[in-house]
Amino acid sequence: MANDDHHVLSGRRKAIVLGMVAALGLVGFLGIVWSILSDPGTRSAAPSRIGGPFRLQSSAGGTLDSSTLLGKPFLLTFGFTRCPSTCPTTLAEMTSLIDMLQAEGRSIDGYFVTIDPERDTVASMREYLTSFSDRITGLTGSVAEIEQVERSYRAFVQKVPTGSGDYTFDHTASVYLMDAKGRFVVPLDLDNKFDRGVAEIRRVLSQEPPTASIGVTETQRLR
Repeated sequence: MANDDHHVLSGRRKAIVLGMVAALGLVGFLGIVWSILSDPGTRSAAPSRIGGPFRLQSSAGGTLDSSTLLGKPFLLTFGFTRCPSTCPTTLAEMTSLIDMLQAEGRSIDGYFVTIDPERDTVASMREYLTSFSDRITGLTGSVAEIEQVERSYRAFVQKVPTGSGDYTFDHTASVYLMDAKGRFVVPLDLDNKFDRGVAEIRRVLSQEPPTASIGVTETQRLR
C-alpha cells in the first residue's frame, strides 16, 4: 500500500513538473510573439524581424521593387481575391483610412499581396481592386516569390481544402505599417481599432522628412 502511495505521489510530481515546463514554454512563446506584434502605443516591435525586400508584379503594370518604396511610409496586407469577407473588409477599412488622411492633406499608399498567386493574376487583381482606393496596389508573382514575402513578413498562411474540391485560406488579417526606411512599425487592426490605427499612421507620417530634403545622396543611402 505504501508503495502504491509512493507511485501515486511520484506520478503527481511528474505531472506537476511537466505542467510547469509546459507553462514556462508557453510564456516564453507568448513573450516572443508579444515582442514582435506589440500593441500600438505600448512598446515598439523589433523592426528587423518583420519585412524585407521583394520584387513582384504590380496591378498598376510592370514590376514593383520594394526599394522604390523607401522614403515614405506605406501599408501592406495579405489576402486573395476569392476571400469571402475578411479581405474585402480590410481593404474597405484601408480605403476609408486613406481617404481620411487625404482630406487632411496627408497621403499613404497601400499594397495588397496575394497569397493565391496560382489564381490571382495581375488582371484579376486589377479588376478586384477597382472597388477600393486607387492608392491600393495589388501584388502577385510566382509561388516561390510570394512564399518568400510571407516568410519575410512572418505572415500566417494556410491553404484549407473545401468539400467541393476547391480551396480557401486562413491567413494573417493585420495591416503592416512600415516606416520610410522600410522597417516594420506595428500591426494595425483596422476592423476593431480603426481610430488607433489612424493615430499611429499620423504619428509615423509626422516623422517623415520633407521630400525636398532628400537629395541623391540621401536616396542612395536609404536604398
